[in-house]
Amino acid sequence: MDGFVTFSETTDAMNDLKVEVFDRELVWGLYRWSTAWRITWTGPQGTATLNLKQVTRSSIWNLAIGGFSMAVVQGELSLAGKQQEVYGLVELIR
Repeated sequence: MDGFVTFSETTDAMNDLKVEVFDRELVWGLYRWSTAWRITWTGPQGTATLNLKQVTRSSIWNLAIGGFSMAVVQGELSLAGKQQEVYGLVELIR
């Protein structure tokens, strides 16, 4: 999986993108929502790691076999020997 990321108005390619789920939350239905992730990739500045944890989640659409939610997340980005706190939104589709 590949993608792109923008820092300080500079866009870089994200190669070897990997998403790992570390925690899940039970909800109504036959599935669980992911609540914690580690995302790693390689780019022009080297290997990057983004650790995220859900702060709050709002269910938009939910059926027994899947759904759609939006979550507020916070975490830390490690890139080029620097760490930066991050805060944002995650779209969850199951």
